[in-house]
Amino acid sequence: MDFNPKDPLSYIFHALAHPIRRKILRIIASYGTISFKDLMSELKIRDGSTLNYHLREMELLLDRDGSLYRLSRFGILTYKLLMEFKAKVEENIPALSSSEIVILKPEFRRLVLTYLAYALTLIIISALILPSQLKPYPLALISLVISFFIFKNCGLTYIAFKSGLIIKRETLLGVKTKSIVGEVVLIERRRSALKPLEDLVVHVKRRSSIHKVVLSNLNLDEKTLTRLEVLWRTRFSIKI
Repeated sequence: MDFNPKDPLSYIFHALAHPIRRKILRIIASYGTISFKDLMSELKIRDGSTLNYHLREMELLLDRDGSLYRLSRFGILTYKLLMEFKAKVEENIPALSSSEIVILKPEFRRLVLTYLAYALTLIIISALILPSQLKPYPLALISLVISFFIFKNCGLTYIAFKSGLIIKRETLLGVKTKSIVGEVVLIERRRSALKPLEDLVVHVKRRSSIHKVVLSNLNLDEKTLTRLEVLWRTRFSIKI
């Protein structure tokens, strides 16, 4: 895209339209200077032509010295604008009125107690029926599987808003957020006899494709379900 000095925002929006190019901007900003090969490695791209294409689409944001890339003055300004915008969005979403969002959290405590009960049952059965020389190995495997199911939902928060979802995960390394923006066309409730809680499968239409997002281990009451139906203007289907 050609740069128009009277309309720099059009170039910025075009240059950052693809998530790979936004990631390139963040990587180069964090490294200062990075080689083409290292950039491919960071992006996990195997095809150099793909990376070349994206670099051409954002060439005014970059300065090149041989195979090394750094942000240009325009690129530094664009990066600052992107980070400020991202911070403002994350700051203001929780400040929306209660009618504009629905916050959903997996029930960690109830999940822990349920899976511990399952683990105890399996350990007792294993201890009774397995030969003594084999007992430690199945018990260790059971413990690992149970730990995975317990901790994969720790620190998760789902923020539902009119135009989609935000998935927020708190880890030891910080807070990560993922936005899924689009039209919610269907919500499935999944129930299982083995699980004390239920899952929601949210079908989000983005352009011409449908993305399925699973919100796991929720304790959903009728009030919350009604609020989601009103928010997304769609109804639930139930999958047992």
